[in-house]
Amino acid sequence: MRKFRGSFLRFFKSRRVAAIFLLLFLVFGFYSVKLIRAQAQMVVTKDVGTFKAHGELEHSAVFLNNSLYGEKGSMDNYPRALVDAFDLTYRYQSEPGLSEGHYIISVTTVYYVTKGTEEVSLWEEESFHREGKLVNGSFEESFTLNMTELNNRSALISEELGIKRLKRKMVFSATVIGTGDVNGRKVNEEFSHTGELVDDIGASIYYFSDAEKVEKKPFVDRSIVKTNASVLGINSNVETGRTVTTFLAFGALLPVLGYLYTSRPPKDETSKLRPYIVRGTPGKVSRKVVLESYDDLKKTFELIDRPIMNYREGNEDVYVIIDEGVAYEYRRQSPESEKPPS
Repeated sequence: MRKFRGSFLRFFKSRRVAAIFLLLFLVFGFYSVKLIRAQAQMVVTKDVGTFKAHGELEHSAVFLNNSLYGEKGSMDNYPRALVDAFDLTYRYQSEPGLSEGHYIISVTTVYYVTKGTEEVSLWEEESFHREGKLVNGSFEESFTLNMTELNNRSALISEELGIKRLKRKMVFSATVIGTGDVNGRKVNEEFSHTGELVDDIGASIYYFSDAEKVEKKPFVDRSIVKTNASVLGINSNVETGRTVTTFLAFGALLPVLGYLYTSRPPKDETSKLRPYIVRGTPGKVSRKVVLESYDDLKKTFELIDRPIMNYREGNEDVYVIIDEGVAYEYRRQSPESEKPPS
């Protein structure tokens, strides 16, 4: 048992062993800090497909008798004085096609005045309304807006309200609700498209705003996977590597702490008596009294009140108090003989 204990202490006192474990601590500590900062998991996305919905209002005007545009034409801006009616077609198409669903399309004429920057609606009338079911994920509706009749109706409403500068706007709205499938992923479609036939009296033109709308909805699969890391050529996931390197770093630190603890300089038990100690060797004495401990030396000094002589003999420090031919002697192992091996 003593032999094992001695070997164990020599192991901890070895400077070379401490240097090796210090190097291991720095290596594993570096990897431990690096892996603690690394993400243990990552989100992986995979494209499943894209759902596309497209709604568009196609428009063309039926003109009054003129020599410029003919009977019918489609353009961005229509001369207000020449338009008799608008032929309109709304088309909706989904891709992949919705398996089932229904739609509502309407045109509402809103009569309003402006109050500062606020529009105040005074009257609304629905000029067109139709509902139906989707066929192969699409629908198409055609209808006509008779602008001559609408202008006469606007004049009548303006007269009844007593507002000469009554403004109006024609708002078209298309709503689609349906379900479908994109590569095994269920699609719940809610498509809403709103636009306007603008009656610009100041410029004397009609034009359509927001006549087309396209929506794309990507579908992705998300999965969480553990990230991998390499430590000294050994691959593992980050969580395992983090645990192992932290454990090894602390394990390598223990011999270093053991070396620092065992190689520290021993406490000088005679420090309090140092002012009363002189270097020298005693002469012949008639009798010698061996003191067993430092406390015995201290008590003898306090009782006799004589200087303490100190000299070295072999690996021992010898402290002697002489009083009337009697030597009171205390020996201890010299600190220099306890230096750790390199």
